[in-house]
Amino acid sequence: MDPTIRHAEERLAHLSEDDMTRMLYEAREKAQRDRISFLKDAWEEGRETGWESGQESAKAEIALHMLQEGMDLRTIARLTGLSPQRVRQLAEPK
Repeated sequence: MDPTIRHAEERLAHLSEDDMTRMLYEAREKAQRDRISFLKDAWEEGRETGWESGQESAKAEIALHMLQEGMDLRTIARLTGLSPQRVRQLAEPK
């Protein structure tokens, strides 16, 4: 038998002997799984937020180039998906 598996079986047998030890072990394992799940969800949420932010930045940059080329605000809003208000903000001199 593989030494790693044998060690795991021995550890499990030892932990199973005492109810309190087993409960603590199971609670710790659950806490570790919950933490991993939480971190995974947080990472995914951060990734989505970053993606959306990047998309908005790219749209704004394209809209600025379109404004520099003399395109009208309504067309820019329609083509980029930005709101007309956002395109007006971009058109304002800074």
